[in-house]
Amino acid sequence: MALTEELPGRPRSHYGMSKWQAEQGLLALHAPGQFDVVIVRPCMFYGPPTPQRHVEMFQAPARQLDALVGGGQYARSISYIEDLARGVLLCLTHPAPPGEVFNLCDERVYTTLEICEAMAAAMNVKPRYLRLPGLSGQVAYTVDSALAASGLIG
Repeated sequence: MALTEELPGRPRSHYGMSKWQAEQGLLALHAPGQFDVVIVRPCMFYGPPTPQRHVEMFQAPARQLDALVGGGQYARSISYIEDLARGVLLCLTHPAPPGEVFNLCDERVYTTLEICEAMAAAMNVKPRYLRLPGLSGQVAYTVDSALAASGLIG
């Protein structure tokens, strides 16, 4: 499913909840022409400079099995860093956005498999997958949500 502004906010962690609450607080203060608020939600991005956590993710297919849950069909919204930067600038300079929320990502939605295959091709390696059933992702999400709700993880 494509990430759109029509989707309701669904924070899944304390961190996500704190960001959502900050957005709601800022939107409540929005006063056109006096205190303009534009909420920008960037998606996962790629391109230089590459954060270390992304470098490690890109290197993973070359040295280990990459977990592929549900056949790799999980949808991901991503964007190239230069496109993301242009989107932020547009949100800050266009006269229409005040009071709006924008999810900045490519129009096209990619699957986890497509992303893994592209990373492997860029590194000229053959990807190796540990294929896990889709149910394993649901179980992991449920456990993660329960731990976050209990305050044991952030």
